[in-house]
Amino acid sequence: MERTKTHFILYISFFLVANYQLIAQSNEFYHIYLKDGRVVKGEITENTPNELVRLKNADGKVFVFTYTEIQKVVPDSIENRVQSVSITLKNGVQIKGRFLQSIPNKSITIETANGIKQYYSYDEIQTIRYSNKPLLAKKPGVAFVNSLFFPGLGQFYNGQKTKGIIFSSIGGGSLAVVTYCAISMSRKDEPFTEFFIGGISALVFSLNYLASLIDAPISASKINKRHPNGMLSWNLGKESQLGISPKFTFRSLNHTEKMLGLRLRLSL
Repeated sequence: MERTKTHFILYISFFLVANYQLIAQSNEFYHIYLKDGRVVKGEITENTPNELVRLKNADGKVFVFTYTEIQKVVPDSIENRVQSVSITLKNGVQIKGRFLQSIPNKSITIETANGIKQYYSYDEIQTIRYSNKPLLAKKPGVAFVNSLFFPGLGQFYNGQKTKGIIFSSIGGGSLAVVTYCAISMSRKDEPFTEFFIGGISALVFSLNYLASLIDAPISASKINKRHPNGMLSWNLGKESQLGISPKFTFRSLNHTEKMLGLRLRLSL
């Protein structure tokens, strides 16, 4: 019995620790076209907008190019690899899409999950983050089924690692306490303490399980509906959209009046 308890606790501990491990990703390569006619291929290890790009080729040699040297940057499509990019604008809006092209000191081009190409000037970009995972629409049904197996799996499917770790850790921890209390109760004549702790843990597991089931499909739907052009948007054509990104700015005119601004974005 003691060996069974030990093995079970070790298993749960391993499960909780595994939630925090990052899955290794394959490297993504790019072609950097320089203004002097050279073309360099390698993995981008650092990209500072309007400043420099650090690249490592297949031999491990590191190259550093300033934006004034670069004509354009395009992904290597020899093996039909797809990389997604997450852009945070200076107004706080976040956009995710498939990376198509980057023109230094000018703009970056991406394709959103709904197939629309978007162009953003580097002057309006705060940060750019790359991922080797393709941008795919999230299915609420699949997210719900994943959470049925164990709390947090639906959140991991949605790409919400932090929420997934929270739900799965609470679920795994409470389940471990419930199992431990159940084993202890079988060995005692009056296991009031174990019964109380086990009951509370069972309630925590049930509420966490229910919350994960509800959150997973709702989050998947929100991710699919999150529009790159702002909080509100309208389709004006095949590749034309008008969006509103609230940007509230208070300014004082002659120290007596205040103004409230609203940003409009037209994508053609």
